[in-house]
Amino acid sequence: MVAEPARAPLVPGFAAVQQAATDAGAIGGSISGGGPSVFAWCPADRGEAVAAAMVAAFEAAGLAATAVVSPLDAPGARLVQEL
Repeated sequence: MVAEPARAPLVPGFAAVQQAATDAGAIGGSISGGGPSVFAWCPADRGEAVAAAMVAAFEAAGLAATAVVSPLDAPGARLVQEL
């Protein structure tokens, strides 16, 4: 990640949140855009556990947090309308 090293110190507890996500089954994750949102990619059956682990890690850092579990927009890029 190019921006993560510069932005991570601006998100209290980020390293612990990222580690908690991975420990709970996430494939990876980072900071969304300019922040303050963070995200993790994980198998569908691990979504709730990963979300709970991330929220708990933020709370351990003294921050309130909420999580949204959402599927990816698969199959990704596709032609919607031909011009």
